[in-house]
Amino acid sequence: MRIALICKRHYTNKDLISEKFGRLYHFPYHWVKGGHDVYVNATHYSALSVHNYVYDGIMVDSVPIWNPLRWYQRLVRDPIEAFRPDIVVASGDSHFGMLGHRIARQLGVAFAFDVYDDYSKFGTNRLPFIGKMFEKTIRAADLVVCASEPLSERIAHLSRSIVVAEQGSDFDLFKPIDQNLCRARYKLPTTVTLLGFCGSIDSRFDLPLLLQSLETLNEKHGPTKLVVCGPNVERLDLSDQHIIYLGPKPQKEVPFIIGACDLMLMPYRKTALSETCNPCKLSEYIGCEKPIVSSNVSNVADYMRGSEKGLYEPGTVESFLTAVGEQLSDPQLVEKTNALEWSVIADRYSIFLSTAIESRANAQRANGARS
Repeated sequence: MRIALICKRHYTNKDLISEKFGRLYHFPYHWVKGGHDVYVNATHYSALSVHNYVYDGIMVDSVPIWNPLRWYQRLVRDPIEAFRPDIVVASGDSHFGMLGHRIARQLGVAFAFDVYDDYSKFGTNRLPFIGKMFEKTIRAADLVVCASEPLSERIAHLSRSIVVAEQGSDFDLFKPIDQNLCRARYKLPTTVTLLGFCGSIDSRFDLPLLLQSLETLNEKHGPTKLVVCGPNVERLDLSDQHIIYLGPKPQKEVPFIIGACDLMLMPYRKTALSETCNPCKLSEYIGCEKPIVSSNVSNVADYMRGSEKGLYEPGTVESFLTAVGEQLSDPQLVEKTNALEWSVIADRYSIFLSTAIESRANAQRANGARS
């Protein structure tokens, strides 16, 4: 197959190109390893120049959006047309989906909309000319690929061609590392219980619950601190004695931070986004073989089988404290299986794309015969 992906370069506060992060890197990477030709067109919002890359067998253009008309025609549509794809895949936001669909139809090829979150809840969708794009693009797509079962269920009424390709992990990178080595790497205390969180302190993050719980844990269970690495920490009081902030870290450093901690957290509130999420950090925590405490949102419980005592009811301090106490005293680990690896999920995803291409070709032949 020849697969063209249109997306944004920076997503979930990571850089697709420099950090080789998440599904927008790993799926193209493994499609290339599977023998497919892949072209990625990634839009950035801060620079003014075009950059061309070839890495790990993937052709990538990083393009600016400062001139929207030139961006669409010269920097996105024309390179994709020159690539001559069998299918166009769009991901990252509603407007990328709309443009990907438009380009695919102009070229007469199949279109897949990759939906790793409920884009209708993103800030850009408050704009009147973007707000309706999400549903329209889902209805028009030959294939919709969701990152979680709850997300696919939420939009199931909009399409008959919805499949799930979950967030995965690279277990060659995310693996167990000696805790003493990890703590020494970041000069972290050795006689303190460390609870870890790697990621953005966004609207889903239940900071009040966590701060209240840290006070109680220090009073009842001894010295306990929260280790945070990631962006968007404006709501954190970095002078709080219970918080150790390590700043944003590149992907290659995150396994060492996870390795330094006694258990890892996903302390999410119950929100529209958290109820359909499938964060990469969950499979990363699993890959590093750390006990996990997570709020029972979305379908996290499906991943926590065998480690159910690490689940707590969102917004409930007592439930959170119980889960933390039990995971510290008698840790239960989630079973690590290859089903969580990017390579396995990417292989399944490529079969979905091949089927979509075949289905569209059959439909076009049928329409040609009728005419």
